[in-house]
Amino acid sequence: MEKLKTIVSFDLPHEAHFAKTKLESEGIKVYLKDELTVQVDNFISNAIGGVKLQVFESDLKRASEILMKAGFIKTKNVEFEPYESNLSKLTSKIPLIGRLAFEVRMLVVLAILVIATLVPIVLLSLPSKIELITSETWYLNTIRYNGKHYKLQTNELQLVLSNGYSENIKFYENGTVRMPGFNTPSIEAKWKLENNKLIIFESDTLNYIYDGSYEMNVNSNSISLESKSTKIVGRIGRVRLF
Repeated sequence: MEKLKTIVSFDLPHEAHFAKTKLESEGIKVYLKDELTVQVDNFISNAIGGVKLQVFESDLKRASEILMKAGFIKTKNVEFEPYESNLSKLTSKIPLIGRLAFEVRMLVVLAILVIATLVPIVLLSLPSKIELITSETWYLNTIRYNGKHYKLQTNELQLVLSNGYSENIKFYENGTVRMPGFNTPSIEAKWKLENNKLIIFESDTLNYIYDGSYEMNVNSNSISLESKSTKIVGRIGRVRLF
Protein backbone atom coordinates (compact mmCIF):
# COMPACT_ATOMS: atom_id res chain seq x y z
CA MET A 1 0.00 0.00 0.00
CA GLU A 2 1.32 3.43 -0.95
CA LYS A 3 2.57 5.50 1.98
CA LEU A 4 1.11 8.82 3.09
CA LYS A 5 3.49 11.75 3.43
CA THR A 6 3.02 14.97 5.37
CA ILE A 7 3.38 17.93 3.06
CA VAL A 8 2.62 20.78 5.47
CA SER A 9 1.27 21.37 8.98
CA PHE A 10 -1.21 23.98 10.23
CA ASP A 11 -1.81 25.34 13.72
CA LEU A 12 -5.59 25.46 13.27
CA PRO A 13 -7.92 22.88 11.68
CA HIS A 14 -9.76 25.37 9.46
CA GLU A 15 -6.46 26.43 7.83
CA ALA A 16 -5.78 22.80 6.96
CA HIS A 17 -9.26 22.47 5.45
CA PHE A 18 -8.65 25.40 3.09
CA ALA A 19 -5.52 23.68 1.74
CA LYS A 20 -7.32 20.32 1.62
CA THR A 21 -10.13 21.83 -0.45
CA LYS A 22 -7.61 23.33 -2.88
CA LEU A 23 -5.84 20.01 -3.47
CA GLU A 24 -9.08 18.05 -3.78
CA SER A 25 -10.23 20.51 -6.44
CA GLU A 26 -7.11 19.46 -8.36
CA GLY A 27 -8.03 15.79 -8.02
CA ILE A 28 -5.55 14.93 -5.26
CA LYS A 29 -6.66 12.70 -2.38
CA VAL A 30 -5.93 14.40 0.96
CA TYR A 31 -5.92 13.23 4.59
CA LEU A 32 -5.70 15.34 7.76
CA LYS A 33 -3.79 13.88 10.70
CA ASP A 34 -4.22 14.99 14.36
CA GLU A 35 -7.19 17.19 13.44
CA LEU A 36 -9.33 15.79 16.27
CA THR A 37 -6.53 16.16 18.83
CA VAL A 38 -6.06 19.85 18.00
CA GLN A 39 -9.83 20.45 18.01
CA VAL A 40 -10.05 19.00 21.53
CA ASP A 41 -7.27 21.26 22.82
CA ASN A 42 -5.67 24.00 20.71
CA PHE A 43 -2.87 24.41 23.26
CA ILE A 44 -1.41 21.05 22.28
CA SER A 45 -1.11 22.05 18.61
CA ASN A 46 2.50 23.21 18.81
CA ALA A 47 3.51 20.23 20.92
CA ILE A 48 2.41 17.68 18.30
CA GLY A 49 3.26 19.72 15.22
CA GLY A 50 -0.25 20.95 14.39
CA VAL A 51 -2.76 19.47 11.94
CA LYS A 52 -0.80 17.57 9.29
CA LEU A 53 -1.95 17.60 5.68
CA GLN A 54 -0.98 14.30 4.05
CA VAL A 55 -1.03 13.01 0.48
CA PHE A 56 0.13 9.82 -1.16
CA GLU A 57 3.83 9.76 -1.99
CA SER A 58 3.11 9.75 -5.73
CA ASP A 59 1.19 13.05 -5.38
CA LEU A 60 3.75 14.73 -3.14
CA LYS A 61 5.61 16.76 -5.75
CA ARG A 62 2.49 17.97 -7.57
CA ALA A 63 0.66 18.77 -4.33
CA SER A 64 3.67 20.72 -3.08
CA GLU A 65 3.76 22.81 -6.24
CA ILE A 66 0.01 23.54 -6.04
CA LEU A 67 0.20 24.62 -2.40
CA MET A 68 3.27 26.79 -3.00
CA LYS A 69 1.56 28.48 -5.93
CA ALA A 70 -1.56 29.04 -3.80
CA GLY A 71 0.54 30.47 -0.96
CA PHE A 72 -0.10 27.72 1.59
CA ILE A 73 3.60 26.83 1.86
CA LYS A 74 6.60 29.11 1.39
CA THR A 75 9.39 26.61 0.71
CA LYS A 76 10.08 23.62 -1.47
CA ASN A 77 11.40 21.73 1.52
CA VAL A 78 8.60 19.48 2.74
CA GLU A 79 8.81 18.48 6.42
CA PHE A 80 8.08 14.90 7.34
CA GLU A 81 6.61 14.99 10.87
CA PRO A 82 9.67 15.95 12.96
CA TYR A 83 7.62 16.88 16.02
CA GLU A 84 5.54 13.73 15.96
CA SER A 85 8.58 11.54 15.47
CA ASN A 86 10.41 12.97 18.48
CA LEU A 87 7.34 13.01 20.72
CA SER A 88 6.36 9.51 19.67
CA LYS A 89 9.79 8.16 20.57
CA LEU A 90 9.75 9.98 23.89
CA THR A 91 6.24 9.03 24.99
CA SER A 92 6.58 5.42 23.81
CA LYS A 93 9.03 4.88 26.69
CA ILE A 94 6.48 5.86 29.35
CA PRO A 95 5.27 2.79 31.32
CA LEU A 96 1.63 1.71 30.88
CA ILE A 97 0.80 4.23 28.14
CA GLY A 98 3.75 3.61 25.80
CA ARG A 99 1.79 1.10 23.71
CA LEU A 100 -1.23 3.34 23.20
CA ALA A 101 -1.87 5.16 19.93
CA PHE A 102 0.15 8.36 19.62
CA GLU A 103 -2.89 10.66 19.81
CA VAL A 104 -4.18 8.86 22.92
CA ARG A 105 -0.72 9.04 24.50
CA MET A 106 -0.60 12.79 23.96
CA LEU A 107 -4.03 13.28 25.55
CA VAL A 108 -2.99 11.18 28.57
CA VAL A 109 0.27 13.12 28.91
CA LEU A 110 -1.64 16.41 28.67
CA ALA A 111 -4.08 15.25 31.36
CA ILE A 112 -1.18 14.26 33.63
CA LEU A 113 0.48 17.64 33.14
CA VAL A 114 -2.76 19.48 33.93
CA ILE A 115 -3.30 17.41 37.09
CA ALA A 116 0.32 17.85 38.15
CA THR A 117 -0.12 21.61 37.79
CA LEU A 118 -3.49 21.89 39.52
CA VAL A 119 -2.89 19.58 42.52
CA PRO A 120 -0.13 21.73 44.11
CA ILE A 121 -2.22 24.85 43.52
CA VAL A 122 -5.23 23.26 45.26
CA LEU A 123 -3.10 21.96 48.14
CA LEU A 124 -1.44 25.34 48.64
CA SER A 125 -4.84 27.04 48.69
CA LEU A 126 -6.12 24.82 51.53
CA PRO A 127 -6.01 26.46 54.97
CA SER A 128 -3.41 25.21 57.43
CA LYS A 129 -4.38 23.76 60.80
CA ILE A 130 -3.40 27.01 62.48
CA GLU A 131 -5.61 28.97 60.08
CA LEU A 132 -8.52 26.58 60.71
CA ILE A 133 -8.12 26.75 64.49
CA THR A 134 -7.81 30.52 64.75
CA SER A 135 -10.33 31.50 62.07
CA GLU A 136 -13.38 30.41 64.08
CA THR A 137 -14.91 30.58 67.53
CA TRP A 138 -15.77 27.03 68.61
CA TYR A 139 -19.03 26.57 70.54
CA LEU A 140 -19.90 23.85 73.05
CA ASN A 141 -21.87 23.28 76.26
CA THR A 142 -20.04 20.40 77.93
CA ILE A 143 -16.65 18.74 78.11
CA ARG A 144 -15.72 15.22 79.15
CA TYR A 145 -13.23 14.87 81.99
CA ASN A 146 -12.13 11.45 83.27
CA GLY A 147 -15.02 9.81 81.46
CA LYS A 148 -17.76 12.11 82.83
CA HIS A 149 -19.53 15.00 81.08
CA TYR A 150 -19.52 18.36 82.85
CA LYS A 151 -21.70 21.34 81.98
CA LEU A 152 -19.78 24.54 81.38
CA GLN A 153 -20.87 27.83 82.91
CA THR A 154 -18.80 30.95 82.36
CA ASN A 155 -19.78 33.90 84.55
CA GLU A 156 -19.77 36.39 81.69
CA LEU A 157 -22.14 37.64 78.99
CA GLN A 158 -22.24 34.90 76.34
CA LEU A 159 -23.21 34.61 72.71
CA VAL A 160 -25.66 31.74 72.25
CA LEU A 161 -26.03 29.58 69.17
CA SER A 162 -29.48 29.15 67.69
CA ASN A 163 -29.31 25.47 68.70
CA GLY A 164 -28.57 26.32 72.34
CA TYR A 165 -24.77 26.18 72.52
CA SER A 166 -23.45 29.10 74.56
CA GLU A 167 -19.90 28.38 75.76
CA ASN A 168 -16.96 28.74 73.43
CA ILE A 169 -13.25 28.31 72.92
CA LYS A 170 -11.26 30.87 70.95
CA PHE A 171 -7.69 30.29 69.77
CA TYR A 172 -5.65 33.38 68.87
CA GLU A 173 -2.74 33.63 66.46
CA ASN A 174 -0.51 35.05 69.22
CA GLY A 175 -0.56 31.66 70.98
CA THR A 176 -3.20 32.40 73.62
CA VAL A 177 -6.55 30.68 74.04
CA ARG A 178 -9.73 31.64 75.91
CA MET A 179 -11.70 28.69 77.34
CA PRO A 180 -14.98 28.27 79.25
CA GLY A 181 -15.16 28.31 83.03
CA PHE A 182 -17.07 26.21 85.56
CA ASN A 183 -19.08 28.87 87.40
CA THR A 184 -15.99 31.03 86.95
CA PRO A 185 -14.82 33.69 84.50
CA SER A 186 -13.35 32.46 81.24
CA ILE A 187 -9.94 30.81 81.51
CA GLU A 188 -6.86 32.09 79.73
CA ALA A 189 -4.07 29.75 78.64
CA LYS A 190 -1.39 29.30 76.00
CA TRP A 191 -1.36 26.88 73.08
CA LYS A 192 0.96 25.58 70.39
CA LEU A 193 1.16 22.84 67.75
CA GLU A 194 3.87 20.26 68.27
CA ASN A 195 4.29 16.97 66.35
CA ASN A 196 0.73 17.25 64.99
CA LYS A 197 -0.64 17.60 68.51
CA LEU A 198 -2.18 20.64 70.16
CA ILE A 199 -0.57 21.54 73.47
CA ILE A 200 -2.50 23.65 75.98
CA PHE A 201 -0.43 24.92 78.92
CA GLU A 202 -0.19 27.56 81.63
CA SER A 203 -3.95 27.76 82.21
CA ASP A 204 -4.62 30.50 84.78
CA THR A 205 -7.00 28.13 86.61
CA LEU A 206 -8.38 24.58 86.26
CA ASN A 207 -5.04 23.61 84.72
CA TYR A 208 -5.58 20.00 85.80
CA ILE A 209 -8.55 19.88 83.38
CA TYR A 210 -7.29 21.89 80.43
CA ASP A 211 -3.50 21.58 80.37
CA GLY A 212 -2.22 18.68 78.30
CA SER A 213 -1.33 17.24 74.91
CA TYR A 214 -4.37 16.78 72.67
CA GLU A 215 -5.00 14.66 69.62
CA MET A 216 -6.74 17.03 67.23
CA ASN A 217 -9.23 16.70 64.39
CA VAL A 218 -10.32 19.98 62.84
CA ASN A 219 -12.18 21.06 59.71
CA SER A 220 -14.18 24.07 58.61
CA ASN A 221 -17.19 23.01 60.73
CA SER A 222 -15.94 21.35 63.90
CA ILE A 223 -12.99 20.68 66.17
CA SER A 224 -12.31 17.68 68.40
CA LEU A 225 -9.56 17.71 71.03
CA GLU A 226 -8.76 14.71 73.22
CA SER A 227 -6.06 14.29 75.85
CA LYS A 228 -5.60 11.47 78.36
CA SER A 229 -8.20 12.98 80.68
CA THR A 230 -10.18 15.59 78.73
CA LYS A 231 -12.22 15.61 75.53
CA ILE A 232 -13.48 18.84 73.98
CA VAL A 233 -15.76 18.96 70.93
CA GLY A 234 -16.72 22.31 69.45
CA ARG A 235 -18.52 23.53 66.36
CA ILE A 236 -19.19 26.75 64.51
CA GLY A 237 -22.62 28.30 64.03
CA ARG A 238 -24.75 31.40 63.96
CA VAL A 239 -25.16 33.14 67.26
CA ARG A 240 -27.64 35.41 68.99
CA LEU A 241 -26.97 37.70 71.95
CA PHE A 242 -28.77 36.97 75.25
